[in-house]
Amino acid sequence: MKKTKQKVVYQMAENDNTVKRYRKQIEDGKTFAISKFAKDLLEIHDNIGLALSHVDMEKVKEMEDIELLKTQFENFVNGQKMTSEVMNKVLSRFDVV
Repeated sequence: MKKTKQKVVYQMAENDNTVKRYRKQIEDGKTFAISKFAKDLLEIHDNIGLALSHVDMEKVKEMEDIELLKTQFENFVNGQKMTSEVMNKVLSRFDVV
């Protein structure tokens, strides 16, 4: 009887340890997924910053050549389109819809 009780106590402890181990694995998986998502979002952030750094608003305000202004605007819009495509790919990779 004593051996049976010891086996039950041992098995209950083993079960508790298994549950704790699986909970830790799930938590680690969530942390990894969030880190990966955040890293991918940083790429988008960097692209937006790069696009903004290439626009000199003072020069834009002073531009009198409409064709040059159109070209600047077109380049800016194209950069935003590319950034939007990257954002869509990142969201798609993480099944965000």
